[in-house]
Amino acid sequence: MYELKELSVTKERDGKSGGTNIPIKGITHLEADSYMVIVHTAKEHYYLAGTMVYWVNTLNASGYKFRNADRSNIINVENIRSVDMNFKLAYFENDVNKQSKKCTFVKDRLDAIIEEFPQIADKCSSGAIFKTFLKFSR
Repeated sequence: MYELKELSVTKERDGKSGGTNIPIKGITHLEADSYMVIVHTAKEHYYLAGTMVYWVNTLNASGYKFRNADRSNIINVENIRSVDMNFKLAYFENDVNKQSKKCTFVKDRLDAIIEEFPQIADKCSSGAIFKTFLKFSR
C-alpha cells in the first residue's frame, strides 16, 4: 500500500492554469463529469483525469473511506458532519446553510454506509429513530 496524502488536480477542466496539490483528507466527495472527475472540498472544486472506479479503488487502497453515494457521487465518509434523512443529503459542516456543500445519496447506499459506519447514524436528522429501524430490519 502506498502512502497517498495529496492529489494533483487542476482548477479548470482544461488545465490551462496548471495544477496544484490538495490534501486527500480535505476532499468531501468526488463527482462524475463525462471524462473527468470533479473533486469537491469544503469551499472549492477541482478537476481530475480518470474514472470514478479508478479513484475510489485507489483512495480506499490507500486507507481512506470513500463510498458510493449514488450513481455519480463518491463520498468521503470521514468528512460527513450531518445527514438530512428526508432528502438523502450529506453535509460537510455542522452549521448548514444555503451555501453549504452537499452530496446526494440513494437510500440503499445510505443504509449500507450507516450499517458499515454506525457513527453516521448519530449525524442523521433522525439518527435515534434510524438506529432503531436498522436494529429491527436485520
